[in-house]
Amino acid sequence: MPTEISGSTGVNKIQDNTIVNADINSSAAIAGSKLVMPTGSVLKVERSSTASDATSTSTSYAEVLTHNYTPVSSSSKIYVQVFFSAYNNNTNTTAGLQCSVKRAGTVIGLDDKTVVYTSTTADHFQVAVVVTGEYTNSSTTAADYELWIKSYDGGSVKAYSPYMIITEVAG
Repeated sequence: MPTEISGSTGVNKIQDNTIVNADINSSAAIAGSKLVMPTGSVLKVERSSTASDATSTSTSYAEVLTHNYTPVSSSSKIYVQVFFSAYNNNTNTTAGLQCSVKRAGTVIGLDDKTVVYTSTTADHFQVAVVVTGEYTNSSTTAADYELWIKSYDGGSVKAYSPYMIITEVAG
């Protein structure tokens, strides 16, 4: 027999296990806005990449990769991970690059991460780089998340096939 909820019975009168899966219409849908995920739950993950390589030939930052992300919740944490292979063609014995993760042009959690390669001879270097950032969200407005690189020592720095993973976690 179906359970009827009225002004005299109220929702607080329904006992646990009174409503079971069989009582719910298979075409029924619960709006996502009605669901509350516990703190630490992953709300959304997005990945972006670029097919082209980016080069910076100065000690000023150059934007390498941008991903426009719209948060699900205004109280979540946004975690950004960027992966790429870096190459510096400087022929000094010490060469390197610096990188930064930004949200709408503002550094989030990491700035001037430096990757330095030292050799006993003048040589080029190539290295895998992982850069991370964290942002405490306060709105559901879309924003650009960006990777920026620059040469550590004035040589030409290249980021090969960079890609970004953005993970939103319930706060």
